[in-house]
Amino acid sequence: MNKRILLGIILSCLSAAAFSSAVSINAIIESVEQHPDVVAKAHATSSQRLQTSQLRAESGPQVNFSTKGNFPIARKLNTNFYRASIDDRSYLDGVISGSMTLYDFGESDAKIAANTALELSAEYDYEDTREAILLKLLNLVSESQRLEAIGVSLDSSNSNINEAIAKVKQQYRSGVGTIDEVREVELSRLDVESQLQLLKIKQQEVLNNLRQEFGLSSSALENIYAVAQSLSQSSVSNESDLLSSIINNSATLVSARTRETHTAEVSAIEQQMLAIEAARKPQVGGLLTATLYDITRGLDEYQIGGGINVALPLFDSGRSRVQMQSALHNIRIEDDKLRAILFEKQLTLEELIQQISSLEASHSASLIKQEELNAKLANLELKQQATNGSLVARVQTQMELDKLERDLLNYDYVIIQSNLKYLRLNETLLGEFGKLEAAQ
Repeated sequence: MNKRILLGIILSCLSAAAFSSAVSINAIIESVEQHPDVVAKAHATSSQRLQTSQLRAESGPQVNFSTKGNFPIARKLNTNFYRASIDDRSYLDGVISGSMTLYDFGESDAKIAANTALELSAEYDYEDTREAILLKLLNLVSESQRLEAIGVSLDSSNSNINEAIAKVKQQYRSGVGTIDEVREVELSRLDVESQLQLLKIKQQEVLNNLRQEFGLSSSALENIYAVAQSLSQSSVSNESDLLSSIINNSATLVSARTRETHTAEVSAIEQQMLAIEAARKPQVGGLLTATLYDITRGLDEYQIGGGINVALPLFDSGRSRVQMQSALHNIRIEDDKLRAILFEKQLTLEELIQQISSLEASHSASLIKQEELNAKLANLELKQQATNGSLVARVQTQMELDKLERDLLNYDYVIIQSNLKYLRLNETLLGEFGKLEAAQ
């Protein structure tokens, strides 16, 4: 083949793979961002951000314009009434007033800082929700692919056992086998068919969840699963070293986002305490008022005045003291919440380590058993060919081998799900996904 043609084919394949990966990442982003839980957290973050902007606006100068006037409609007064000379004419005055807090011992700044910290906490909560939903999506896709692979294996077993039933029946008709052997093999087929039916129900449930919750069709799952595989490989250099990798990295399960959320929440409470303390001190404000008299006849007559307002709280029936005690209690609550989250994460990590340890041991034992069953099946085939004996033992061994291979098939998918779970525990799944997105 011409080298240029071969090179073109290779480049086309690489381009198609890159395009599929980019499309899959975009599909994941769209599905996660449109998830109701993520949308709700996004709205909460926006609301918190708007509250911060509102507090900043309220702490600045406030300028208002108003009018006051007099438009006599009807009256009946004695001619010597002393206000008659004043109220008998119409006028419209304009009043411009400006006010601003000059000094409040940092109360406004503390309220803004508290809300800014809450805004940061809301952003962390939003990121955490996105990561949780991303993990849920990837796990569902991985489960869908696992069920599909198991379904292919069961279809193959079903085909094999149908062939075996035909041979066993042929032996029975020729007088070699018995009716009990035929029934035994047919029962094995019923078992496989039952497994297939249950698997298809489960597979349909997973596909329905993906479609209803994430808006994904089955055609997009294979490429998204490739993204899950890439993310899984980012947690360990070698999948077979997963257990040792998790054990070695367990000390670095820092849960950075959880700790930063705690810091932001505590910072918000501390700033609220500063605001409470400042509110007990004098508040100094400035007021400037300009009155434009009878603006319907011009702006020649006006009056400008100003003043300083000082407000000093004297007694609040212990309200500020109770507010401070409540704030200190809230800090203790946040500390306890952090310890509870980290404790739960550590327990989950230990459970994951035990799960992977058991999986590794089971996988190793299954590989050994697979070799034994393959050798046993080969011997049974040779024996059956030599003696034209019963096929039942051979069929049973093949069924056992097929089941074992399905168990081995599960291993790869469980490894990927465990890796993703570990990334989620370490709160780095979203970061690793961001690296894949940036690489496109």
